[in-house]
Amino acid sequence: GGMTPFFPRLYIAQRAADHGVTVEQLHSKSRSPKLVDARAQIARELSARNMSQHRIAALLNRDRTMIIHYMRRAG
Repeated sequence: GGMTPFFPRLYIAQRAADHGVTVEQLHSKSRSPKLVDARAQIARELSARNMSQHRIAALLNRDRTMIIHYMRRAG
């Protein structure tokens, strides 16, 4: 069969829950290590699905420079 459609917002909501945070918290200005880790991890996962940095930035309520920073992070 064909590929299962990918819904980024649903994926982000599920991954946020896996990290024990809410989408609202992910989108917030909070810089708590837990949230920074979750954002970085999710950004890398979306990038691995060939999503553009601009789209990832929009979905995570961040600017593109932040996404590039997450990509460079270890882990």
